[in-house]
Amino acid sequence: MRLVFHHFSMKVSALFKASNVLGESPFWHVKRQSLFWVDIEQGLLHELDWKTKDLQIWPLSRRVSLIMEGTDDQLILGVQGGLVSFDLKTGDFDWIADIEKDIPDRRCNDGGVDSKGRIWVGVMDIHCKAAQGSLYRLTNLSSPPVKMIEELTIPNGLVWSHNDDRMYFIDTVSRSVKSYLFNLATGAIEYEKDVITISPQMGMPDGMAIDNEGMLWVALYGGFALGRWNPLNGKLIDLIKLPVPNVTNCCFAGDQLDELVITTARENLTPQQLSEYPESGNLFIIKSPGVKGVRAYARASL
Repeated sequence: MRLVFHHFSMKVSALFKASNVLGESPFWHVKRQSLFWVDIEQGLLHELDWKTKDLQIWPLSRRVSLIMEGTDDQLILGVQGGLVSFDLKTGDFDWIADIEKDIPDRRCNDGGVDSKGRIWVGVMDIHCKAAQGSLYRLTNLSSPPVKMIEELTIPNGLVWSHNDDRMYFIDTVSRSVKSYLFNLATGAIEYEKDVITISPQMGMPDGMAIDNEGMLWVALYGGFALGRWNPLNGKLIDLIKLPVPNVTNCCFAGDQLDELVITTARENLTPQQLSEYPESGNLFIIKSPGVKGVRAYARASL
């Protein structure tokens, strides 16, 4: 079978001037018709109303890295120390799972929810020390998180194939997207192979999204770009350039999931670089990526 690729003319434009130190975890909330994202290092949760473009910011006084949909007006957030349930009406949060909470220099990073509602979340050393990170799975709150992969450094992008037979996962320093055979019934994983390899001149792979054609969109930290790859053959389909070096993550947004939002960071840039790339830390958007995203799963009633 010959696979035919579409090459789209994609234009990147500014969405919001956030000036985040480490903008991350963009999340489209269908019911609220809004876009959430975080500034990990500043401990800030943002919500942008899609129609009015009004912005609300919640300071959480701790590092926050991952956003998942909860029930009603609640979000599930990955923070330093574990997972919390955050009430958008009151601004209060309740701890729901400790994850390496007793290790001061560990924090949650990226993650996701599989189609059975299990939460997957990576943890890492706040100074990015090698082999200190892990990927955990939470099936319910009555049992402790299960460590699924260890000796990671920066656990990042995590998505599942449309038929749930593969889990795609990034440990940034490996410069690769790894494929794991995924058992939907049990949540077990087995390393299969590296499906995408990122060359050093392209930067480091960070956050990731999957589109409705099963292709992977990978943010390239230090690479001034977002790439679209085919995980079946490892080939790069499109490379979208951005006016900032540190591209961190992306997600599909809007009513039809046909717009692509991209987060970026100001961290690790010199004063000279910041003056050269003043839009660093802002949100960008591709209004016509030519494909649509797939709706994120809500977590099960843990």
